[in-house]
Amino acid sequence: MTPDETDSRLEQWLRRNFETALADLHAAPESSRNTTINAIAFRLGQLVHETYLPLAEVYAALVRIVEQWPNVDDILPTMERALEAGMHNPVDLSPLRRSIDGAE
Repeated sequence: MTPDETDSRLEQWLRRNFETALADLHAAPESSRNTTINAIAFRLGQLVHETYLPLAEVYAALVRIVEQWPNVDDILPTMERALEAGMHNPVDLSPLRRSIDGAE
């Protein structure tokens, strides 16, 4: 598999995870929104990648969802802390990259 093909599959994997997380957040019941945004922002922070999944895109997508919630002023700091914490604990993508490279 060429490096471009590997990169394309890696980006597809990140994008699927991103879209799934956003759908989960959008569907979160009001009673669990704080817990849900904390978990999802952390998970997405772990997946932030300057080429495939930029921080600005992740942040904007999260804000678009939570700004519809009545307690947005309380939720935004939670979201930002969780996103930052996730970025300090990034997912190691090298096993996935090796798996993709080996799946010819």
